[in-house]
Amino acid sequence: MSVRVGTLRQRLLAGALVCAAAMTAAPVRAQQREQPRVDTTVVKVHVVKRGDTLWDLSNTYLGSPWIWQRIYERNRSLIKNPHWIYPGQKFDIPALIRAAAALEAEDALADSAAQHSRFYRRLAAVDTSSGGPDDRAWPVVERSEYMATPWLEDAASLPVVGLMLDRVRVESQAERLAQLAILQDRIYIRAEGNAGPPAVGAEMLLVRVERWLAPYGNVIEPTAMLRVERSGNGVAVASVIKQFGLVLKGQRALPVPAFRAPAASPAQLVERGPEGTLVAFLRDHPLHTTADVGFVSLGSAEGLQLGDELMAFAPARPSPTEAGTELPPEDVARLLVMKVGEHSATVRVLTMRQPSLRSGLKVRLVARVP
Repeated sequence: MSVRVGTLRQRLLAGALVCAAAMTAAPVRAQQREQPRVDTTVVKVHVVKRGDTLWDLSNTYLGSPWIWQRIYERNRSLIKNPHWIYPGQKFDIPALIRAAAALEAEDALADSAAQHSRFYRRLAAVDTSSGGPDDRAWPVVERSEYMATPWLEDAASLPVVGLMLDRVRVESQAERLAQLAILQDRIYIRAEGNAGPPAVGAEMLLVRVERWLAPYGNVIEPTAMLRVERSGNGVAVASVIKQFGLVLKGQRALPVPAFRAPAASPAQLVERGPEGTLVAFLRDHPLHTTADVGFVSLGSAEGLQLGDELMAFAPARPSPTEAGTELPPEDVARLLVMKVGEHSATVRVLTMRQPSLRSGLKVRLVARVP
């Protein structure tokens, strides 16, 4: 009997505590708005040690391993692949700021969540040092990254101005099989088409033509940027000033595409943006993740611009276990538009919400560059 009495008392006490918490929630929240939670810590510099990972650094400095992309985005000029960082590298660690205005916005969203589509994104801590998705401090696509980004186009329509012949070298027995050029090497470029030999000082983009993705075209993958040092008699000598991949004989030289940086102002959320499909990835992996590059079936004809953001999602679908039950749509990953064609675009994976990113998923424009 005493046990039951004790249990009843515990239940009554628990109920009283719940009621008290409900009555005091609003004043506490108001007090939080009066006292903004601001991390005023200046940006730190971390020198990478053996065994460090972006996951660990994010957990140490930002309080969560799941937002390691903030460190990656801040240091993209140093990190070529987020899976590989090296001892001695110096990374800027961004500071997170969460202001009272953000708290008020979250409260409003929580109270009216049913009024928004599932693509409406709740405000999170805003990284004002590197520019979050809704508060960009500088362009999220840089020129060097843009030049290295592959795209889809019919290879027959490329404006080819030359072909790589070979490295600049005096052939010896040991070098007969050495066709690969590297950064700062000089290579011969044979002029093609009606453009004539390129001018000294001109820059060119060297590309290789890969598989065909119907109906959008071939995968055109940049391998290097070149600068012409000498030109004449139909053959130019050019130096490799930036390297993105293997530089080999037979690759095509194109004029450097024009680049206009996306606006650095905050992206504008889109409620009912155009929808398309995630056509394919540049490289196939068993599990696609952050920083992977893919192609979507949306382009400039559908209003897409460099720097826009898409959401890959699984649409409503029948339950595999419950007959007659339909599952709601589920967000899978956020994608950044890196290069735009007429009816296709290249995207980079920014963040993952589900570990099920794959070709064939639907994509939808959710944030637009002003």
